[in-house]
Amino acid sequence: MVFAADKPFVHLSYGETLFMKAEAALLGLGGVQPAEQYYNAGMDANFANWKIAGADAAAYKAQNGIKWNTAGTGFLNYLGLVTTSIPEDNLTKIHIQQWINYYPDGCFDAWSLLRRARFMELPPHTLPANQFVSEIFAELPNRWIYPTTVQNYNAGGYADAVSKLGGDERSPYINLGFLTPLARKDWNAQTATLSFGFIQKWYGPTVESLQDKGIAYTLLRTYK
Repeated sequence: MVFAADKPFVHLSYGETLFMKAEAALLGLGGVQPAEQYYNAGMDANFANWKIAGADAAAYKAQNGIKWNTAGTGFLNYLGLVTTSIPEDNLTKIHIQQWINYYPDGCFDAWSLLRRARFMELPPHTLPANQFVSEIFAELPNRWIYPTTVQNYNAGGYADAVSKLGGDERSPYINLGFLTPLARKDWNAQTATLSFGFIQKWYGPTVESLQDKGIAYTLLRTYK
């Protein structure tokens, strides 16, 4: 959370409300406007919150993958394991924009949305510093483990909860009943490839691109 005297805590933003309406309309659960209209209005609300100019907002919404009924090709992450590509599925688009709308203070809401909808594949943690995870790669946890204070002060409730978790309270990957099941991937079986293609989005594909953007640099060594 970011706290400041002139910064309010937003419990439910206008943008989030519009994305909820977009999802409801798309699933046939109600709404007086089409899902696409709520979806675009939700992005506009988030842009307005960050004071993004109309032309920039329009250019963003016109991109494939952002625009309704389109798919967009994104960049690989630096290990080449996951991509930021967005499918044509409009429900995925709604969830992605709602996830973006939670920045910067709605991290718990974003985590909960991701667990509920499983709309994108996040890269795994590498060599996670977790005493209960003995893997090179680890998924984003589904839940927190119970603190020792729960065991000490509510032993009965703790034992009941652990039994409902199949007896494995230590696993943060247990699929809770209200979540979409997590299909865990064997990341150790994937081929990791160093990829910096996403950097070209900002700096260009060549050294000369840096000059064009007014970035000063010193060439230390060249290879043939």
